[in-house]
This record gives sequence, C-alpha cells and structure tokens, in this order.
Amino acid sequence: MTTEQGAQGPHQVLYRKWRPQTLEQVVGQEHITQTLLNALERDRVGHAYLFTGPRGTGKTSTARILAKAINCEPTGGRGEPCNDCEPCQQITDASFLDLVEIDGASNRGIDEIRDLREKVRFMPARGRKKVYIIDEVHMLTAAAFNALLKTLEEPPDHVVFLLATTEPHAVPLTIASRCQRFDFQRIPEERAASLLGEIAHAEGLSMEPEALNTVVKASGGSLRDAENLLEQLALTAGADATANDARRLFGIAGSGRARELIASLLGEKDLAAALRGLSSLHAAGVDMRQIHREWVNELRALMLVRAAMEGMARDMSAVPGVLAAAASSGFCTSTDLADWLVREAGLPFREAHEATGRLVAMAEAENKDLRELTLEQMKSVHKAIAEQARDVLGAESSVRSRTSFGGTAPERVREQVALWRERLS
Repeated sequence: MTTEQGAQGPHQVLYRKWRPQTLEQVVGQEHITQTLLNALERDRVGHAYLFTGPRGTGKTSTARILAKAINCEPTGGRGEPCNDCEPCQQITDASFLDLVEIDGASNRGIDEIRDLREKVRFMPARGRKKVYIIDEVHMLTAAAFNALLKTLEEPPDHVVFLLATTEPHAVPLTIASRCQRFDFQRIPEERAASLLGEIAHAEGLSMEPEALNTVVKASGGSLRDAENLLEQLALTAGADATANDARRLFGIAGSGRARELIASLLGEKDLAAALRGLSSLHAAGVDMRQIHREWVNELRALMLVRAAMEGMARDMSAVPGVLAAAASSGFCTSTDLADWLVREAGLPFREAHEATGRLVAMAEAENKDLRELTLEQMKSVHKAIAEQARDVLGAESSVRSRTSFGGTAPERVREQVALWRERLS
C-alpha cells in the first residue's frame, strides 16, 4: 500500500492518504481486480461497469484506478497504471479533464443526464478514453434512468461508464443488464486489521493489536470507516492507545460483557440481572447496536460449538504450544486468557473456556495470580481439554437426529468425529 501522489502537502485524512493506487492494492476484492486486470491486459475493457457493495469496500477507488489504467500512457491501457505519467498523476490529483465524476445524489434529474448525453459526443481532450464515474447511481430519478438508457447501451467508442451503488436493488434492470456487474464484499476483519497495523506503523502509532481489532469491529466491514476511526482514536487517546481506550471511544462493551448477559439469560435464567446489565451498559454510553452485534457473534459461536461444526479437527498435540504462547501473551484475567485462546490460538469456544476454568481453579488453589502459573502447570491442562473433547463424540448421532430426512450426518461432521476418536483413543 502506498500513499497518494503529492500527499506531502496539506494534511490528508488517513482514508485519502492511504487510498489504493493500483488494482493489486485493493484489499479483499481479488475476484474483481483480477478480472479487471485480465480485461486490461487483453484489451477487452467493457463500455459500462456496475460496482455494487457496502460502503467503504473500494468501489469508487477501483473505478478511479480503472480510469487510470485505461488512460495510462506507458502501458497503453494494457495493465496496471504506472502512476508516473501525466494522465495517472492528474487522475490522482483529480485534475484530469477526461475523467468526469458525477454524484448521483445531487445530479439526479433528467436535465443533468441530458447534458451528459450532449457531452459524451466530444472526443477526449488528453487521454485515450473519456471515463464517466456516476457514484450512488441508484439516486437517479426514473426519468433520468430512461434518458441514460440508450447512451449506456451504445456509447461512443471513446467513452466508458463506471457506475457505483450501495443499493443495487434500486437500479433498474434495464440499466443493470447493460453493464458488467461486480459485487464488492465486506473486508475480512483479519485483512483489515493487518492493513491498519501497516498504516499505524507507517504513521508512527504504537497501538496494541487488540486496539486495532476493536477499531475493525467498530467499522462494520468498511475499510474507509476503519481508517477514519483509527485516526480518531489516535487523536483522542494518543499514539499508544489501548483496547480499553478504543472500547470507551466507540461504545463497545467487549465480548466479556456480552457473554455475561448471555449467561444471565440462558445459563442462570436471571432476567433481572440481564436487565441490570443492559441498564449499566446504556448508562455507560455503550452503543446498543454494537451490543446486539456482539450478542449475535457470541450466540453464533456457541451454536457452532454445540453442533460440533467448528474446531473439532484441531490437533490436540498442539495445545501445550498454544498454552506456552498464551503464557507469554501478557493476559491478566481469565476473560483475557479465554479470549486469547479463542481469537489467537483458534481453540473452540467450549474447550478454551474449559481450559481457562481449570487454570483459574489451579491458580486459586495455590493462591497465585494467573500470570504466576508455570508452563508445566499450564501444560497439564492439556489432559483436561482432551477429556472435555469426549463430549463431542456424540455429535454424529446428535446431528443425525436433527436432520429432516433421518439420513446420515454431514460428511464433514462425520470426518471430524472420526478424527477426534483417533486422537482420543
């Protein structure tokens, strides 16, 4: 990832400074960028594209890169843009005459589209092709779409239309059918956190990884939002912000609080305690929508473990190494250790909490802090985890009993159960 050309001038927000400049730099959309790159290399770029997907996933950035690649002089429009020639630099600086960006929300009427139809006839002033990017295209009126229809179907050879929208269902089928459609996906949390780590390092920030993970969770899969929140966190809590700073700033309770509420409702069946917990979170300024998302994530993890669909095939011989890594990770509470085992080590939820419970009991029996336990004591928990795993051996019959047709359990579950039997024999 590289910064925009000319970014040494006035201050730029992070999402603009770190906007991708080549198709290779677009994160999490390889299924799209590779297709576009193939079209460029084979000189088979279409006359109209429709980019759809959630906000902050790279639709407009990809459109600009494609416009750059089409008009790049050294490559002749056959591959990635060089970012050094005059057209590439002008597109980066938003001063290229043959790239026209239109905001569909504020230019949504038939008069604006009629004006566009008149202008597409003129040849490019500088580049190989004239590129029109219409952002939020779903905001156009029905009359505007109708006026655009014929031009979009048979534009002049020197024109390319790039349409972007977050609401593809609002785009008329007559428009969508005349475009090559690409659906952008939400950025995976791991990829977004890795990229934020690179940006933080380049910007001189020394935030702990868990703080970056919290930023990613708060962004809702939008990389632009994640970069904005990263800058906000740095300005609020400093360059060495912690996960607690991020949770307070973004109104996130943390998986421990969500787990406590679930335990009150499902485990202890104490509705009053759950309501008190919700009230305290609301009073603390926690975003209730975020709490809802955390509940859903926790319940999903519990259901996957209950159905024996996650983590059953893990090699139990690796657990001592996992605990050794956990011992040096700096955890201070049982919740920290359990979260670490699930998030970093990939242990299934149930096995991680079983191991944590055994370690806590061991520490209390010896009147020690968790961090004071020796590695040998931690490795002894390996046996406890293996014993706990025996409960999973009923997964095959359990899944079979829940199938609608009384057939056999899914192949994946049966293979995992067989592997567990082999490791526990």
